[in-house]
Amino acid sequence: MKKIKVILLLLFGFALSLLFACNKEERTFLLSNPEKNIFEIRNDGNKDAEFSMTINGMDMNTEKNIISYIQQMEDEYPEEPLEMKAFRFVRDYTWHDDLVTKYNWAYSPYVLVNSMGGGLCGFRSAVLTNILLELGFDAKSWSLEGHVVTEVFSENKWILLDSDYGVYYYNKDKRIASYSELVYNPALITNPINPILDTDNVRFIKVYSGEMAELYYTIDDNVEFDTKYESALKSSELWFYIPANAKMTFPVNKELQGTYYAYAQLDLPADFIGRLPMPLVIAGFVGNGLIEYQGEKYYTDGFEAVECIYKNPKINWEIEIIENNNGLGVIYYINPLLFGAKEKNEIFLKGSNLQGINICFSKNENISLILPYQKDLLYKKLDSIVRDINTLAITENSEFNTTFLIEYFKLFIEKLREDEVLKNNVDFEGFEFDCDSIVKVFRLDSLTDYSLFLKPEYAVPSLRQMLKNRLKRMPQFENIQI
Repeated sequence: MKKIKVILLLLFGFALSLLFACNKEERTFLLSNPEKNIFEIRNDGNKDAEFSMTINGMDMNTEKNIISYIQQMEDEYPEEPLEMKAFRFVRDYTWHDDLVTKYNWAYSPYVLVNSMGGGLCGFRSAVLTNILLELGFDAKSWSLEGHVVTEVFSENKWILLDSDYGVYYYNKDKRIASYSELVYNPALITNPINPILDTDNVRFIKVYSGEMAELYYTIDDNVEFDTKYESALKSSELWFYIPANAKMTFPVNKELQGTYYAYAQLDLPADFIGRLPMPLVIAGFVGNGLIEYQGEKYYTDGFEAVECIYKNPKINWEIEIIENNNGLGVIYYINPLLFGAKEKNEIFLKGSNLQGINICFSKNENISLILPYQKDLLYKKLDSIVRDINTLAITENSEFNTTFLIEYFKLFIEKLREDEVLKNNVDFEGFEFDCDSIVKVFRLDSLTDYSLFLKPEYAVPSLRQMLKNRLKRMPQFENIQI
């Protein structure tokens, strides 16, 4: 009798799961030739829609799917090893950027790849290490007191991979060097064998410098870096939740925000209240309302991401809208390298209540998207200033030394102060301190030819990185309201 009951329960459960699966709707949208690389999803129906979304075949909706995608990546060269595909994936689909959080929930591949996209070297290395562990490799991260890298055991030896700078180094046997080999033979960095970066790469000076070698050979402060994160995040799955009469626009950011982070803005209709179970990192709000997040209630104009996200050791995907009288915008971090539009786009949705869903390219002239490594407004301004200074300051008889560099930075800062936009948005005292630090590095590092720094293709990205850290904080979402 017990066996019959068990069988009946199993059959009933199977029937329910089958019924649930049959109720899932599927829709495909084909869009091409965008004026902006920004999507707009509207729910014109009278029911809340919930769905998974795959754009151009890139299904990263779970950690398991991320691992599967890497396993199926095409070889970049004949017989490319799996660990190198993982390295390439993290290098190409994430980028170096300021901290969103100081806690380890961002070591989750799901979180960094789908939502944040950017992070410091420790986060990118941790994600690579955790992906390699999931792929079955023995892997770990090393903190070099100022930089974090990944080491993986492959083909009977350890090899070191720097996903943040997109580099690795060869030993004398022309195999990828290990952490120990770089510690005890720093010339593999300063005098590289078959360097994988070309001299015109903006990172070339840094990754083959004496300063980089010093991070390795000064071993007293080098320690293994803990990459663990909350195990519950492994089961996270990205489902988009668009209430009736709401719209979501993504990915968007703004000029001079200082970072490359991009956002999805979910615009809720007036009087919508209830749960929003969207598993993306919350960045802020537009409009006035009352919400609950992690058991605490906040008026939206008092929701501080620094306190609620950056300093919070836990991440929570759910918010509760309690009051919303005039419409409310919820802003989430979303990775533009995954969710940005291309020339031709196939968008596949699978979920419930999809009949009212419509997808198009945004025609809003007030929003834009600057992708990581793209030449944004700040880059263009600095490029113009650097080229002007080079014309004024560099002659055939110029000698690149600390005296020259001090005068060069002095002239550069004068030009910055003349710019109508930058003069009001830059912490010049802090930037001058950073310039002095560069001079000190040059004075101490005799192994590196820093004269290359004067070339705009090197100088501008480096100066942009320095300057963006000294931009005064502007209202984060003031200019991306949709």
